[in-house]
Parts: sequence; C-alpha cells; structure tokens
Amino acid sequence: MQGDKYEISLAKSHGDLSKIASIRRDVFVREQKILPSEEFDYFDTLEAVEKGIVVQLMVVASSKVIATGRLILQKDTSEDSNFVHIGRMAVRRNFRRKGIGSALMSKFHKIARDLDFNGIVLSAQLHAIFFYLDLGYEERGDVYEDVGIAHQEMVYEFSEP
Repeated sequence: MQGDKYEISLAKSHGDLSKIASIRRDVFVREQKILPSEEFDYFDTLEAVEKGIVVQLMVVASSKVIATGRLILQKDTSEDSNFVHIGRMAVRRNFRRKGIGSALMSKFHKIARDLDFNGIVLSAQLHAIFFYLDLGYEERGDVYEDVGIAHQEMVYEFSEP
C-alpha cells in the first residue's frame, strides 16, 4: 500500500479470529452471498491454529484488520502431496488494488517455503485469476463451481533456492 503503513501478523487468539471472521462475513457472506455455514469451518477455530494445522494471517492498518487469508498446513490430497492450500483471501473493499493481497501472498509463500513444502494450491474465483497469474500461479484442470461461484484450481511450485 503506497504511503500507508500496515502490518501482517498471525492470528493467535479468539479475538484475532473474530476480527478475521468479520472481514470474511463482509466479503464472502454479504458481498458474495455465501452462506455462513459454507464459509466457516474447523480451520477457523483456535484449536486448529494452536495445533498448527492452519496459519491465519491478518493485515492490520490503523489498528483495524483490513485483510486476511489462511494457509492450511495439511498436505494437499489431490495430485501434489507436498503442497499446501491457501484459501479465504479477503480484502475489505476500500483497501483493494493497493498491493495488500500480494503482500499477504508473499508472506504465505515464505511460511510454506520455510516449512519445506514444494508449493501451493488454491481455488481462485474467476474474477481473481489474473491476480494469481501475475504472482506466477498456473491454472490446473477445468473451471468448477463451489458455493455457487465459478472457480479455477491454481498451483504455484517453488523453484529450488
């Protein structure tokens, strides 16, 4: 975000997860009309965070959480056994197209690489495909529908250091 200061931090408490849930309710439930029962799951619990199953990140600016995403640390069960899954990327409407999503993705990449995973798999909503292509992701498979929204599976393989 040019000129604005923000910090990316790990969610570590119920309060942090509550702030993350607020963003996701605004972006996915209110804007995109996804049912709360389809949006939230076990990976959104403090138990999952404390067990190291998921990393929930939040972007904070002026003491307000403005963006979030999560990295599920269980190995992807599709084609790539040493890939992890990024999901639930959400940026509040007024903060979009300012580099926040890219910064969040860079942080996720660093975490996954530091944990010796080979890469990342994600499900991109079709309107966001170019964002991920610009980050070096490649499309894999056919477009499919999830929660009534068209998605494309995308993959990013880390190159050797």
